[in-house]
Amino acid sequence: MSTGLIGLIALFVIALVGWAVCEFKAGNVVYKRNEEEEKELREFEKVGEEGYKEMNLRELIKHNSTKGYKAI
Repeated sequence: MSTGLIGLIALFVIALVGWAVCEFKAGNVVYKRNEEEEKELREFEKVGEEGYKEMNLRELIKHNSTKGYKAI
């Protein structure tokens, strides 16, 4: 066997072992939301229940905060 083939096989084995370790670690991780994330989630659900209205071009221009040189 050539050295390159041995290196390729070793690299493949190392990659498989690393993948297996990551899979086992990911199974043990439990994610818990903090208070700020819970608040944002409730607000997002509230908007979803009320219905989302997309602004048209005139509303976007009216509420736009950038006015070009006039902003200075």
